[in-house]
Amino acid sequence: MTLGLFNGLTKRSDTSRSGKSTNSPAIGSLPESQINTTRRRSGIRTANAKTCFTRTFNYRKSRSSRLKSKALSLQARFGVAIQSNDARPPSCSPDVLDSNIYSCSALGITRWSGIEVSDGSAKNKLPDFDSLWDYDHPGASERRFRELLPAALDSRDFPYLTQLLTQIARAEGLQRKFQDAHTTLDRVEKALLKAEADDKTKVRYLLERGRVFNSSGKRDEARPLFSQALDLAVNSKDDFNAVDAAHMMAIVEPTEKQLQWNLKALDLAENSTDEKARKWKGSLYNNLGWTYFEQRQFEEALLMFEKAREFQEQQGDPNKIMIAKWCVGKTLRMMDHTEEALEMQRDLYEQYQAAGRRSGYVYEEIAECMMIMGQEAQGWFAAAYEELSKDPRLADEQDRLNRLKELGKVGRPETPGS
Repeated sequence: MTLGLFNGLTKRSDTSRSGKSTNSPAIGSLPESQINTTRRRSGIRTANAKTCFTRTFNYRKSRSSRLKSKALSLQARFGVAIQSNDARPPSCSPDVLDSNIYSCSALGITRWSGIEVSDGSAKNKLPDFDSLWDYDHPGASERRFRELLPAALDSRDFPYLTQLLTQIARAEGLQRKFQDAHTTLDRVEKALLKAEADDKTKVRYLLERGRVFNSSGKRDEARPLFSQALDLAVNSKDDFNAVDAAHMMAIVEPTEKQLQWNLKALDLAENSTDEKARKWKGSLYNNLGWTYFEQRQFEEALLMFEKAREFQEQQGDPNKIMIAKWCVGKTLRMMDHTEEALEMQRDLYEQYQAAGRRSGYVYEEIAECMMIMGQEAQGWFAAAYEELSKDPRLADEQDRLNRLKELGKVGRPETPGS
């Protein structure tokens, strides 16, 4: 409350709420003796200006102290200073959020997100950041997550903020910014050590730390983290993340153990009452398909990919449906059903074209089919290389990229008769 609000208790404006002038003079314009008489008659206990100012000053000092205490409590957890709503700046600067753990540049906070929040009441207003994921464009996902940070900080919602940071780390890892991802997770870990975190937050931290290790080629360091995440998720009945952890175990284990772990993940998903956990089935059918594919059990792989396509068609996500169809087409090519495979990939090409999108994976499969059938495929190989060479997920598949480049004659000068 400000000094002006206190003045309003003892000095009424001569304009009513309707905006019309009142017949009674303002108290402030009356002689002191008449003011005192009016106050006594109304039973109002009043104080002089000096006392009002003192009360106002003490109130604001007390309120500031309480807010500072809250901020220090959050800072103790996260190592980050919290800005009060009373003086929210239009943009973040080092003197607003600054500590030895967090800084504006480290968090990527460049502006307030515009989400209305208030002390302790923002939890229901914060968006579901998981729904903002676009795994094909992790950079864009990271930017969306970072735009939520000011509101997350302002909300004092510890689980929301820490889990949001784990997803920022995941997005950084998918962009192969592994050191940045570990730095973000270090902040989460430090916050977890300073506060009593819920099991879900701990599980998500373990999952994302493991994913960063795995993506950077350190499977042996990732494996125990996924195992811990699985045990904690199962014990806390967090089905969605339990399935995630089991499916990550399948990824980091040797080929001979992958089938076992994928089947465990599928069992968890199929027997869960959590609809969100059950939606893992599409991804798990796909993973099982690739496990069989890598073992060259193409009939079993095709069965799983067909189940994945059926599931995704039921869910109605066009992008996931196209991915599932691509997997079916690639498997058909490996089973020597080349014409059928080419027809499927050409159909996918038309769908991507209609959506204004490009897919290097589809170009690659069309090229492979055409080469098998003795047709000219150089242009398709070149187009595939142009797209896939920019895909960070293939950074470790240089042999594959080099083959596309060679068959597409990328960067080679044209010679007569070539």
